[in-house]
Amino acid sequence: MSAEQRDQLTKRTNAERAEEDFMDRYYRESRNSGGMMRRRPGRSALIGAALAVALGVWQARRMSRNDGQRHRNHEGAMPGSREAKKQTLITWLNDAYAMEKSMVQTLRNHAHAAHERPSMRSRLERHCEETKEHAHMVRECIERLGGHVSSFKTGLSTMMGTVQGVVTAPAKDEIVKNILGDSAAERFEIASYQGIITAADEIGDTETATVCRRILREEEQMLEWLEQQLPTAIRNQMAHA
Repeated sequence: MSAEQRDQLTKRTNAERAEEDFMDRYYRESRNSGGMMRRRPGRSALIGAALAVALGVWQARRMSRNDGQRHRNHEGAMPGSREAKKQTLITWLNDAYAMEKSMVQTLRNHAHAAHERPSMRSRLERHCEETKEHAHMVRECIERLGGHVSSFKTGLSTMMGTVQGVVTAPAKDEIVKNILGDSAAERFEIASYQGIITAADEIGDTETATVCRRILREEEQMLEWLEQQLPTAIRNQMAHA
């Protein structure tokens, strides 16, 4: 790795840490003022959503030009060649990376909503940490293949995850809706990683396939747990209808 590549990697890593620190602070502040935001979601939520949108759009626009240049650099790959297939795999890994980054904010919000259910909250918080690790693992696969994380996709996914965490007003059936939403997201993630594993096998990238199989197992375990929680959540909701 050249000095220039090391410098670029350091800058990207520092930028990612700064983004995570910002979102952690934002989430803690939102939780600390959660009572007010839950009673009056309109004004507070709109302000928070506006800030989140501004942050996400700024991040996306700031880096989208570089992403476009990187894409143009690989347009010359011969269709059907290993290089073209590798670039397709990198694109799908970027989609998975953006998906994981978005889910971090969603899981944090859903864990907070389950504050009266300690075991559920603990499992959601654990999967939130797993999701952070998934994003890190996928990013390493992208960079090992010579690709770069798409800042445009990541910025938009972070924005959408944050907006969902801010503007989703609590409802009587919030827990049921969260389980349904998380189950749908897990199914999409499972299908995505199954596709990535097939693509990685196609070009002989055993390391990426191994990494994604590990992630896939954890996503399948989370989906199984969610499906086990749904009947109880529905019965509790019906009892308090």
